Parts: sequence; structure tokens; C-alpha cells
Amino acid sequence: SFALASDVPGEALHKAVISVGNWKAETSDQINNRIQCGLKPFTEYRVHIAATGISGQSAEAEAFFSTGRMGTPWRAKWITDLGYTFPGKVSPVPMTFRRSFSAGKPLRRAWVNAAAFGVYELMLNGSKVGEDYFAPGFTSYAHHMQYQTYEITDRVSPANTLIAVVAGGWAVGSFNYVRKNKISADRQAFLCEVHLEYEDGTRETIGTDESWEVTLEGNYRMAEWYDGETYDATVDLNAVRWKPADAAKPRHEPVLLAQYGDPVRVKDIRHPISRFMSPSGEIIYDFGQNFAGVVCARLRGTHGQKVVFRHAEVLVSGELFVQPLRTAKATATYICKEGDQEYSPRLTYMGFRYVGVRGIDPSDLELKAFVLHSDFEETGDFACSNERINRLHSNIRWSGKSNFVDIPTDCPQRDERQ
Repeated sequence: SFALASDVPGEALHKAVISVGNWKAETSDQINNRIQCGLKPFTEYRVHIAATGISGQSAEAEAFFSTGRMGTPWRAKWITDLGYTFPGKVSPVPMTFRRSFSAGKPLRRAWVNAAAFGVYELMLNGSKVGEDYFAPGFTSYAHHMQYQTYEITDRVSPANTLIAVVAGGWAVGSFNYVRKNKISADRQAFLCEVHLEYEDGTRETIGTDESWEVTLEGNYRMAEWYDGETYDATVDLNAVRWKPADAAKPRHEPVLLAQYGDPVRVKDIRHPISRFMSPSGEIIYDFGQNFAGVVCARLRGTHGQKVVFRHAEVLVSGELFVQPLRTAKATATYICKEGDQEYSPRLTYMGFRYVGVRGIDPSDLELKAFVLHSDFEETGDFACSNERINRLHSNIRWSGKSNFVDIPTDCPQRDERQ
């Protein structure tokens, strides 16, 4: 589909020629033009459109798209740690997987396909892959699951290490106010393929299998929707115990589909409008707006120092009012390494306006917050002369943002979010 613009009164499309590779088609329709050239998987295509209006004026435009797997069988296996079990009503310890690989020839393109029972974070050579939070998203896991595609061409070195952290998420972790867990899987499982396409035309695929390693002793010590996240920066992944990953046979075998939902991403950054000490001694930061998201802390700490961030929507008598959260702890705990560092939760989110901080002097902390919601497009706005109605409209917009975090939810803060 394509759109036209013109300042000629009454202008309309007469015809257009669409070209994709060696395929061409003439059309008088601006929508739903189907490409009939037998597309190949994992291939980038250029689209060129030359349009002519009834006035005789013409315009040209081009765009690019890449195809996904298009039914290409996965060469990867689901992997997990089959020796790990955990009781009811709690979320599992995040699993950390790793695999080293080399790229000894000049690369034309490199990309990753990945999915998980749980939610995953990918890091290549120490840096995050992609911008998404909570991939692969919440689907009916018994029927279908999204997989993500991340371009890593500019990130691949001759020697590489890919790390994936998989938390329980919706599929395995504690989810809903009765704290039910293992709803769709008994433990986390991860599926991944690294695709390397070389300049000489050859290709290599590195898929998850028993050659990957797994540990339960990674930096992420706890992660779940309601209680929050604990991250230990003192953990050295080169010093923990690793074991070969186990090939898994998940309870369900969903159809794997290229991502069709809007990913969750950072959509705004908020800074505190005030800071004060509560009667109990907690440092309270006010972000001036209720929203769904996570803090981002730049701090100066010492080895083993524990900094605790608690979240709430309202204050009572100058203290965080957490009773409406019911059983949810809504707490991020960060254990420092030595020196300057930065921390922001990746495997959970909270609904909050206020953040209470303990364990650090405010002079050693710079705090901001990331607003998280699905990467949707707003297509309209409203304003009028009545500021109370404008505020009502603003509240509606923020409520929508806070409750479109991958799925439509009923609230972003307490032990529910269903």
C-alpha cells in the first residue's frame, strides 16, 4: 500500500508501476497490492513505485523490507536446565545461557532469531541486543509464540559471546493475584539461532543445543512481575558454575510466528520534580506523573553495597503507601560493584509515581525513570478551553499507556496486571 500527496485540486491516482526485484506490476489501487514474485526467506528486497496522477504529474518512491523465516525449519533446539525445580506461587530464578562463536570471514549480514518460554534478554559481547523489553511477549503459548529478529551485523567480531537471560515471565512465573505459576511451562526454555551470511555467499547457523551452557548463578538473582528484580553486579560470569544446557521438550509446541505485536520499548524519560526524606528515613523521589516503567540509576557504590528502590503510586503522611499493592513488593534491589555504575531493571516493571530509596547517599545517586509501553502510534489528540477536561484527557492517555505493556492490562502496579 502507498499514499499520495498533491496540491493539484482533484488530483487522483491514474496508474502506478510497482517493482520488486525483477517483478513489475501496474496498478490503479493504492492498497493491498500483492507481490507475486516468489519471495525467498531471510532476504532483503527493494520496492520501487512510480505513480502518475490524472493530471499527468508523477512521483517516485522506494522502500526496503526483509523477509522472515517463511516456513524455514528451525535448526535450533529448545534448551533449559532440567535439574531445576521450584515450588508453587513463586517465580523461578532467572536462567543465564551462553555460547561463544567465531566469524572468521568477512560478513555480509548477521542476525538472530529468538524466542522463549518466559521473557528473555540478549547480550552480545557485553551489550544488549535490540531495544525490546519482555520478548517474546504474552501469547497463548499452547497455540502460538512470537519470535524476534535482531540485526547484529555491526556487532559481530572475530570472537563473540552471546548471553541470554530468561526469567519466568507470564509463561512460567507467578502471574495473577492468587500467585499461580508454571501456567504454560514447568521451567524456562530458550530457542535461538544466530545466522551468519558471509561475503563469499556461504552461510552458517549457530542454534541452541547441548553445546550451549546454562547457570542459575548469574547476575539476575530474582525477577518477576509483582515483587520486582534483584541484580547482583558483583557476580562474575566467568567465575560461576556452568553446565551443559539440556535439550527440552516443552509442555506445548506452539507455532512460531514472526513478531506481529507491538514490542515494549522506552517511550519517554522522566526526571524527578522533587526529592525529600520520609519520616522513616527513606529518600522519596517524586516523578510528577503516574506511569508504568522502571527506574534508571547512575550511582557511585562500593563492592557489595545494597541499594533498594521501592515503588508506589501515592503517599500517605509522607511515606510510600503500598497497601494497595497487596502482596506485590514492587522493589528493585541492586548490589553494587566498586565505583561508578548504572542499573535499570530489564525483566520486570512497576506502576508508580514515587520511588523510595535506601542504602545510598543521594549525592552518590542520579535517578531518572523510563516510561515503558507498547510501541504504538498515537493517531489523534484533544484539547479544549476547560483545563479540567484537558486534565481528564491527559489522565486517560496515561492510563492507556500504563496498561498497554505488551498486553492490555487492568492495572500496572499490584499483584494482578491481568
